[in-house]
Amino acid sequence: MRSSAPPIECGRNGRSLRLVLGIPAILLRLTLCSTAAALPPGKAWTPVAQFKAPGHTYSLIPDRMESDSTGIPLIIANARGGIGPDMLVLRWADTTWNVVAALGHGTKFVHNVASPPGTHYLIWSGLDEIETPTGILSSLVLAQFVDGTITTPDTVTRIQDTALDYSAAVGAGRRWVGTSDLYNMQLFYSEHDGPWREIPIDGSGNAGIALAALDDTTALVVWLGRIGDAGRAAVLRGTALLEVDPPPFSVLGPLASSMDFRRRPSGGNWMTWPTFEDHVGITTFKDGHWSAPESLTCAYRLPEGFTSQSVPYMSNDDAEYPVVVWMGLSRKNLLPTVCVCVPTDSGFPVAENLENSDFGTAPVVARDRNGDVWVSWWTEYDGWMYWLHSHTTTTASKPLVMGSGQARLVKWTLSESAPGSWWAILRARKEGSFEEVGRIKAGSAVDMNWADSSAPAGVLRYKVRRECLDIRYQLESEEGLWPPKNNRPLTLARSPGATLAEGRLELTGADVGSLAIRVYDLQGRLVLEQASSADGTSPVTIELGLGQTRTTTGIYFVSVRDAGGKVSNPLKLVLLR
Repeated sequence: MRSSAPPIECGRNGRSLRLVLGIPAILLRLTLCSTAAALPPGKAWTPVAQFKAPGHTYSLIPDRMESDSTGIPLIIANARGGIGPDMLVLRWADTTWNVVAALGHGTKFVHNVASPPGTHYLIWSGLDEIETPTGILSSLVLAQFVDGTITTPDTVTRIQDTALDYSAAVGAGRRWVGTSDLYNMQLFYSEHDGPWREIPIDGSGNAGIALAALDDTTALVVWLGRIGDAGRAAVLRGTALLEVDPPPFSVLGPLASSMDFRRRPSGGNWMTWPTFEDHVGITTFKDGHWSAPESLTCAYRLPEGFTSQSVPYMSNDDAEYPVVVWMGLSRKNLLPTVCVCVPTDSGFPVAENLENSDFGTAPVVARDRNGDVWVSWWTEYDGWMYWLHSHTTTTASKPLVMGSGQARLVKWTLSESAPGSWWAILRARKEGSFEEVGRIKAGSAVDMNWADSSAPAGVLRYKVRRECLDIRYQLESEEGLWPPKNNRPLTLARSPGATLAEGRLELTGADVGSLAIRVYDLQGRLVLEQASSADGTSPVTIELGLGQTRTTTGIYFVSVRDAGGKVSNPLKLVLLR
């Protein structure tokens, strides 16, 4: 742990107050056990790690975090120092973050854009300075991250270079941008790739502005002018702006883009906001109305009182309830720390105050393809980007493969319940390499299975892999074989009650799979060959078809070979014709 804290600027990209402190951190590190764990059973957090982009010596600020179309986490980050300012796209790869795209120059703050699933729109104010009679202006632009590149920025308008309040939303048919410039709200829309048109709107959004798409050509805009003002909301349908019921909140200002929207799969849009209290607010706008607001609280590790004055950030995914992160400020010394609320299927529990997140500023969050939660933040005094993610701690037993032919069932047991965790089924043919052939999500039960209907084609080997995009936390089970081998001897005897003259036999100790049954005469000639199968657990009854052969009275011998290659004892038969 760090022992002292130099001057620090607390704020999510201009979204919270600037603080200049020189308080010895050793006085603030009385770590208590958290009274709330955000993660479900069978999950844990990785240790906090840190990252700086190559060539950038000062800071790496994670403005946005999402997952791409394959479920891999992305971070949109502003880099400073060294080779100069730039906006970077980071993508996770096995054990670390890789820079996969760069704008080529720095920006002010990249705010959230509510856009269709699988798209990644970016809005920012540039570092350019354009001198005009009314002041120094900067470009407000919209772009996308698509196919591994940042598209050419589309200039919406120019705003005062000190303005940090802007937001955007994208629907299937239109784009919308709102900003507050010199205390005046401005609202714009555009058909995709078309020119931007301004819609007159009253008031100021200097204490917050947020937009969300309601349908292909309709948007919701919410704005707040200053401390103590009531928020306002309006629906822009086409070019008609209709004011609707105000949102059910009062927030701290000035916080750039204090509110945030996220689509709700069951209908409507979630909206979050910060407060002066120890909680953040959340509500849903649906069918023209706001739901009753909820308060998300955090089990802070230090008993000194906290306020939640940073913009809550919601995971942008297809789950009904988003993961929500925010920065809490100590009422004692105004130092920040990170809270994360991981919802259940039915709602929001108490959030967890992450260990070792002291001085954590501007947290962002995403879920990956395995449902794991990734959280990132930065600190002003050392400039590092910090991050951690959840991972599954449960282990899988050696798989047991049941059945035969193209009706095989791979079964395994988890060491503990891990609802929501993902498991991959790996298969190899004979001595070949393992390949992923299936994925399955765990429920609350510990017994799991997966059906394999592929052609068997000889001996198959199976493993179960605990899924994690950070391959350091993947774990493979022992191998299971099909047909499974056992150490029991293959024993052939006549069935209880049957005579030696009858062709009804009982076989025990067979591996799962096919059986090859052969009957020979005293000269060692093969007189009968037939097949059967074993399930690996119960004795196999064999009915010999000697009546369909040209055998005569005499002595014969029968033996069986199972799928694992074991050969039974030879059994003598006396045939009377």
